[in-house]
Amino acid sequence: MTISQISIWNRALGFLGTRTVASERENTPEALQCRLYWDSARRQTLRGFP
Repeated sequence: MTISQISIWNRALGFLGTRTVASERENTPEALQCRLYWDSARRQTLRGFP
């Protein structure tokens, strides 16, 4: 099963109790924050995997 970037963003946003996003290119505060932290969070999460 493949989980998309948007579904990961929306899951995180759901835990925070905010609106979800439909696209990476949305011009909303939620999408902006997800774009801002996505790469560093992804790299940190995958650091433990060879």
